[in-house]
Amino acid sequence: AALVLLPFQLTAVASSLLSARVSKRLGRSVLQLGAVLLALGVIGIMTTLTLVGTTLRGLELLPALFLGGLGFGLTTAPLQSIILSKVNPRFAGSASGSLSTMQQLGSALGVAITGVILFGTLASHADTASLRVLPGLEQNLTDLPLPVSAIQNIEQSFI
Repeated sequence: AALVLLPFQLTAVASSLLSARVSKRLGRSVLQLGAVLLALGVIGIMTTLTLVGTTLRGLELLPALFLGGLGFGLTTAPLQSIILSKVNPRFAGSASGSLSTMQQLGSALGVAITGVILFGTLASHADTASLRVLPGLEQNLTDLPLPVSAIQNIEQSFI
């Protein structure tokens, strides 16, 4: 799984290194460019997952991961500098601390909300998924040298 995401990570690093040059040319517009590329990458991932489905091997995601990584690097690297550039130097420490706190809070909320959605979705489909794999489980268990009562207990706890 980590190797599949490598194009995103490498592109994000490369584009963040280039973001200073790009932001000199585009100014604050580099943030809009990065956000658009990141959004296109996310849309590409969602479209690929919808079209390919369970036969996904990972290579199909390369173009979308490339776009997303490019946008991520162009957005995150110059973000703090652009935000703090308009702050009075006297308040730079407070502004930087507030910005960092809000970024941490946003990250924590994002992870929490994503977790709620993920586990809610998993829980809502657990019954149908378990019924779909139950025949294979039954076959695998009967192939083992287990007593019938043990097999039945395992099957009951699985459902």
